Order: sequence, then structure tokens, then C-alpha cells
Amino acid sequence: MPGVNRSTVYRTLELLENLELAVKSELGSSHVYHHSEEGNHHHLVCRSCGQVVDCEDDILAPLESQLAEEYDFKADLHHHVIQGVCRHCREK
Repeated sequence: MPGVNRSTVYRTLELLENLELAVKSELGSSHVYHHSEEGNHHHLVCRSCGQVVDCEDDILAPLESQLAEEYDFKADLHHHVIQGVCRHCREK
């Protein structure tokens, strides 16, 4: 929007995150914000080509259970960015 200062946008996003109304995921040098009501999901980011794939929350459920059982630790597994190399780049 014309006339809106960029710093105002960043402060507002930070406020929404602090109020747990938005969730920030860091994708390398950029950030992606999600409405907290969207539920948990994760991002798989290829270090080679930069492709981003959304990954459902249930994929980390076994890790969450194992951390609770073995370490008596309640993990906060909401939105994570997992970096690696996609199939296409590995096959090059």
C-alpha cells in the first residue's frame, strides 16, 4: 500500500507473532508468515535450487513422541524449515 512505511509492516508482523496470531518460518534469507489458525506444517527447502515444499505436521509426530518418552521433553514442533537437497538436484 502506498504511504505505509515498511518498518510499520515489520513491527506489525512481529506483534502478530508475539500474540501467537501469526507464525514466522525462516526460509534462508527470507521469511514466510502463516496465520496461526492454518495449523502446523513444515517446509522442505532445497539448498541447491531453492525449491520449497510444504510438509505436513504428522511427519514429525514420531520425533515428538520419542523426545517425550526418552527425554521427558515436550517439544514445540510447530513450523520448521528443513534444509537438504531435492531429488532433482541429487540426480544431476
